[in-house]
Amino acid sequence: MGLQLLAWSGEPGDTDLIGTFALLGRNYRSIALRALKRLGLGTPGLFALANRVPLRERHPFAVTLGAAPIADINALVAALSVGDAITLLRMTEDFQGTPEWIRGNERLAAAVVAAAENPLLMGDGPQTPVSMVWLRDGIRYGPCALLGYSPGQRRQAIERLGAWLSAPCTLEAVKAEVARRPGDSQAIWLHHQVIEAQRDRSGDFPEGLAIRIAVPQPGSPGDVRTHLLIDGVPLEPRSFGMGMPRIPERFQGAEDGLQATAESREVVLAEADCTEGCCGALRARIRRVEARGRVEWEVWRTRGAQGDPERFSFDAAAYDTEVARAASDFAWEWPARRVARLLRERMEAEPGLMSRWECRFGSADSWNRERSVLRLHFAHPEVPSPSSDRPWLQFEYKVEVPDAAIVDDDAVTAIVDRIVQRFRDADPKRFARVIGGSRELAESLGIPW
Repeated sequence: MGLQLLAWSGEPGDTDLIGTFALLGRNYRSIALRALKRLGLGTPGLFALANRVPLRERHPFAVTLGAAPIADINALVAALSVGDAITLLRMTEDFQGTPEWIRGNERLAAAVVAAAENPLLMGDGPQTPVSMVWLRDGIRYGPCALLGYSPGQRRQAIERLGAWLSAPCTLEAVKAEVARRPGDSQAIWLHHQVIEAQRDRSGDFPEGLAIRIAVPQPGSPGDVRTHLLIDGVPLEPRSFGMGMPRIPERFQGAEDGLQATAESREVVLAEADCTEGCCGALRARIRRVEARGRVEWEVWRTRGAQGDPERFSFDAAAYDTEVARAASDFAWEWPARRVARLLRERMEAEPGLMSRWECRFGSADSWNRERSVLRLHFAHPEVPSPSSDRPWLQFEYKVEVPDAAIVDDDAVTAIVDRIVQRFRDADPKRFARVIGGSRELAESLGIPW
């Protein structure tokens, strides 16, 4: 009650007290930030508060900083160390929309270049390799790509970070960490990132469309991300910035994929973190113009759009090659994710596996937040629909699949075969767990609810 009153009647001398409440989290934080905004707490004060809470709790501060005037941010950056400037950039993952002060910001670009030349300036100690991965991906695919680099600086920064990550000493340090924590997905993920950096340190992007798949640190917001770059510039942060890029599986299918045909197709390129109905999506109308040998995109935001749709034109042959390459790129997968993909393919190829038990396959997934877990979902007697009032049950079959930096395809195939054989030999309703549907139907089948 007192904090609510301070939100409307607080005086400048109360800012330290209110700032303490902002650190407590829960609903205290939003009320306190509203009060601090009214009292005119500047960007340095907000940034200092944000630095006192864990990274996962910085969203409210990040939203407030994201809306700050460009002049205020530039004044803040001028007083920050390289490490603190990178911390500010890391908060952009929590912004709703790419802030205007990112675009063309030369001071932040200089901090990025300095951090790429000497990653120790980020001041993260043992976490420095993780920060290098984040910064490298941010420069390639995220809002950091939009900073005010001089010609060649962005490419050079990417290459320098790739060189640091692929250095033998980095690999040895990461291997030692995996040996110390053999089942830890964070360490395994970092090991995979170092291996990938050794394969490709390039900072160049081809002309036209480039499709790149990136796996963020486990526990980061969102899941695996498909980045669409046009002439080297990431489309999502430049034209939308309201959510995470879509998962690769959404672009690898014929229905949601980026394939270009003579008949115009509409595809969702990115969707807001909430829903499209709330904050919109980035959509494209894709069509092939055979007579000109071109593929044309018309891109627009479904909410908050300003001006006419953007239009892009690509060489059709190069476009087809890139879409086909990306559709067959599975190097980013971890073991459980690959098991999930192969299981989906087997279930589609053998529909009788489920129908013989009066069940319908739903999904098979493994998410980056729990990389050693495979979850297979199915329904009995059918997948529920709004038009049906028939009783139904939803089941989950959970399998532990050890994480690894390099996928053993023979081991993955053996796991898939074992799961398929179990579904072939026994009614899955008897060994999977009920997670939704009708209690009455479950009890009539003798299945624990």
